[in-house]
Amino acid sequence: MVFGSNFKLEWNELKRFENLTDEERSIVFYIENENYFIYLKPIIKELTEKYKITVCYVTSSKTDPLLEPTKNILSFYIGDGTVRTKFFLNLKADVLVMTMPDLQTFHIKRSKIKKINYVYVFHSAVSTHLVYRKEAFDNFDTIFCTGNYQIQEIQEREVKYNLKKKKLIQCGYSRLDDLLSEYETFKKTNKIIIKKNQILIAPSWGENG
Repeated sequence: MVFGSNFKLEWNELKRFENLTDEERSIVFYIENENYFIYLKPIIKELTEKYKITVCYVTSSKTDPLLEPTKNILSFYIGDGTVRTKFFLNLKADVLVMTMPDLQTFHIKRSKIKKINYVYVFHSAVSTHLVYRKEAFDNFDTIFCTGNYQIQEIQEREVKYNLKKKKLIQCGYSRLDDLLSEYETFKKTNKIIIKKNQILIAPSWGENG
């Protein structure tokens, strides 16, 4: 069997990660691609800048900007194939933070060799059962919820299906905070005066979005 250069790179990155000390890989962030970084950024920034904690940042995107050397962040590229599957199955860490749901449901599994606190961070402020698959969050230990409605939905599912209780933290929606902050800066920079009864027309997804 012949593997491409990407596989060799991913494998070497995995070995580099596994050679870290237990302390160095205590807190791990996994991200599918750089587009999801904005949802993990506040947590990573708090840990690395305020508390000076070194964290691991594992990405499936070869073009992720955070693969460049960054203070207190150890970055690794593992792709989205066999190497990633092995990474999750053999993971040794204390905490894994991710924005990908459906843990344990498909090919992304919990570690076989260590008990880890799996943390889910929402990348959308929507209902947990109207948008996602029914088992999307069942196998996480901690969930950062955007509002009380998500907490109530998850707790009701735990009771109805006799699931383990998760640690549910209401933390708001960081992307909205960022947008509000950017908007305030934009207003000041451009000296915009907000008038009453303005109409906002916003594009949506789809062909005509």
